[in-house]
Amino acid sequence: MEEEPLIKVTTPRIAAQMLEEFNQGYSFNQVAHLIPRMKKLGTFESFRTSHNNKVTQMAQRFYFQSPNFIIMDEASKPDARSLIWVEDNKYRGYAEVPSNWTVHQIHELSAYIKEHADDPDKRVIIRNWMKRNDKIKVFTY
Repeated sequence: MEEEPLIKVTTPRIAAQMLEEFNQGYSFNQVAHLIPRMKKLGTFESFRTSHNNKVTQMAQRFYFQSPNFIIMDEASKPDARSLIWVEDNKYRGYAEVPSNWTVHQIHELSAYIKEHADDPDKRVIIRNWMKRNDKIKVFTY
């Protein structure tokens, strides 16, 4: 069974940049040279657990602050609001809802949502938009 990667990227350049950031905090090249020796000594399994925990923790920098949230902003119509839905750190889609729609009705979001496939570029766009736009409302759940 193949596991889902911690981080997906769309170009080799972005992958290289991310690896460069990872290597600043943790030298993968040095670790790779030690693996055969650890296997001989029988210490590889305990190392693998701590290594995977460290990599997972470093990957968190490329995720959203909260894994589940909705962004609410103005829409093209004055009596509507636009929503962007992120669940489990993955883009789910967008919607336009009536301006009186409330966030506690999250189970009803599926009736409005226009689902789209997640990809790393969309997450980068959302993350950058959230940093630059201080008028949006973010609701975590």
